Amino acid sequence: MLQELSQCRHWAEKEIEKEYGLEQATTRHQPSSSDADYRAQMSRFSALKRRDRLTESCMQQSGYQKVKAQ
Repeated sequence: MLQELSQCRHWAEKEIEKEYGLEQATTRHQPSSSDADYRAQMSRFSALKRRDRLTESCMQQSGYQKVKAQ
C-alpha cells in the first residue's frame, strides 16, 4: 500500500505543479496588489487540497478505499 500511495502522491504533485504553474504564469503579468500575499496563500491552500483529492482518487482507482479511524 505504501508504494501505491507514494506513486499516487507523486502523480498528484506533478498534476498540481502543472496547474499551479499555469496559474502563476497568468498572475505574474498582472500588476501587484495589496492582497497578493493573501491570494498566494489561498492558491497554495487550494493546491494542497486538490493534491489530496487527486491522491485519494488515484488510490480508489487502485482498489483502495478510505476508512474512518477508530
